Amino acid sequence: MFLFALISAVIAAGVALALGQSLAVAAAWFGGTLLGIVGVGLAALTFLAGP
Repeated sequence: MFLFALISAVIAAGVALALGQSLAVAAAWFGGTLLGIVGVGLAALTFLAGP
């Protein structure tokens, strides 16, 4: 019984870790995409305003 509880706790921790990692990766990807769009927009604005 103790072994079963230990194994299920390890599995639960692994699932939580994997979920947390994928959430962090998704957040970083989304944030990077957002920053990229803003950066491209700012670059286009400065290019248009330059000449």
